[in-house]
Amino acid sequence: MTTLRTRATAPAAADLDVRQDRPDSVHRIRVAARRLRGFVLRFAVLAEEAGARVRRALDSRRYVQLLDVLEVVLSEQPPA
Repeated sequence: MTTLRTRATAPAAADLDVRQDRPDSVHRIRVAARRLRGFVLRFAVLAEEAGARVRRALDSRRYVQLLDVLEVVLSEQPPA
């Protein structure tokens, strides 16, 4: 699984090769930058979708029931 750290460090890793004018280095740094951008945009879309799911959950009856149960449990506990 590709991580943000892997994607974020790839352009920096290719930087020296570009500066030393190594073959195919410009292509590799451009690919790394495009992949990073795509990963971040996917991460943003996923975060937006996750936020919508969380908001729906917070509006649900089950969440209110959970809060009620926690309130009862905590009220029965001795103070710390």
